[in-house]
Amino acid sequence: MLPIPGTDPLSAMFGGPASFQGGNAGPSRSDGYQAGPMTGSFIVGGAAQSVTGMTAQIVPGWSDALERVLWPAAMRDHLGGIEMLQNDVSRGGSRAIEIYDGDDMVAAVVLRAERFPYGTELLIQSAAGRLPGASLTDAVLPIIEHIAVQAGCQSVRLHTSRKGFAPSLARNGFAPAETVYRKVIHGRRQIQ
Repeated sequence: MLPIPGTDPLSAMFGGPASFQGGNAGPSRSDGYQAGPMTGSFIVGGAAQSVTGMTAQIVPGWSDALERVLWPAAMRDHLGGIEMLQNDVSRGGSRAIEIYDGDDMVAAVVLRAERFPYGTELLIQSAAGRLPGASLTDAVLPIIEHIAVQAGCQSVRLHTSRKGFAPSLARNGFAPAETVYRKVIHGRRQIQ
């Protein structure tokens, strides 16, 4: 089923000025992070905090830091890769999120909302990072789910070829939805 074109809830959510939903945000630093009494509420155009105690910063465009963190995951995608992610974020169709543990960026995620007849689904286009001593997946998925809820999405979807990822996804409430097969054909002749 193809997505329905229309208003992207993430664009509406991320496009506005920073504002705190449900409380008062604290002072803003030069990097856009807003300190203050964040209790899991989302700051539009700014930062989010989840039960993990980490923060997620929506970035306005593409950066070298995003590319460094996302490169390993993007290299596994032979059809799109880092260039596709950069183009999607630069054009505004997708949103880049930097996730911090204190002052350290531990992960980066590229998200896109897709509207279907049954509702809106948040697609995790790419995610990568490192959180020594802890499961990055267990720490980051609650942040992404929080963003999805705030954007009015009914579900979260991701594609992965990593079979070892399944237990961590299941722990976080994900279940298989489909199986995709691909055959790569090199030197294929164009059909006239």
